[in-house]
Amino acid sequence: MKNSQAYGLVSLDAPVKAMKIVEKREQPESTLAVTGPYFYENQTLDIVAQVLPSPCGKLEIPSVNEACLERGQLYLEKMSRGYA
Repeated sequence: MKNSQAYGLVSLDAPVKAMKIVEKREQPESTLAVTGPYFYENQTLDIVAQVLPSPCGKLEIPSVNEACLERGQLYLEKMSRGYA
C-alpha cells in the first residue's frame, strides 16, 4: 500500500478475526487497510455511548472498532481490488 499513513491497518490472527488495529503509522506492520463499510450489531450502541470525543471534538469510528476488537467482537471481510 503506497499511502498506509492515511488508513487504519489491521493484523489478523485468523481469516476474519482481527488481532490488532493500528491507526496511521509511518512504518505499518500490515498492508490490510480498514476502510469500511462497517456493519454493527445493536449492542454496539453501548460502546458508542461510552466513546469520548477526539481532540478535534468528534466521535471517531476507530474508537468503536477498537472497543469491538477488545471485546473479541470484530470480524472482517477481506475484499479484493475493485470490489464495489
